[in-house]
Order: sequence, then C-alpha cells, then structure tokens
Amino acid sequence: MKKRELSMEAGSIPIQCPTRIIHGVKDKDVPYKESLQVLGALQTNDVQLLYVKHGGHQLSDSASLEIICDTILKLTAPNSQTQ
Repeated sequence: MKKRELSMEAGSIPIQCPTRIIHGVKDKDVPYKESLQVLGALQTNDVQLLYVKHGGHQLSDSASLEIICDTILKLTAPNSQTQ
C-alpha cells in the first residue's frame, strides 16, 4: 500500500467549496493540531475548524454525532451564508 500525502503549503489543496473540519482533541491517531495545517492548505476561504474537546478519532459518541449533524444541516441549509 502506497503512503499518500498532500502538500500542506498555503493554498496547495485545490478545494473551492465550503469546507468544515471537525477534529477530536483526544484523537490518538491524528494530532488535532494537524487540522490547522489542512485549514491553511485549502484554497477556499470558506473553511471552518471545530475542535471537539472530548472527541477521539472516530467522533462516534452521541454528542460528537450531534455536532456533525448540526454542521451538515447548517452547511446544506437553503439560506446558508456560505461563500
């Protein structure tokens, strides 16, 4: 299996759509600070990063799932204020 990596240079990831990153602070597989690098590497200006203090890697507990669902609903709402 090949290891796949993205460049984390500013603006190097050609994503133009509204993007939301939700990351658990207790994630033992991917350090939560790496989300800041991804945020900076995305080309879109419509990006938000949400840290979940109690969340681990899977974010599968009910509180985390509620955060994820709320984020999706807000992002896909007809009157959404995305850029």
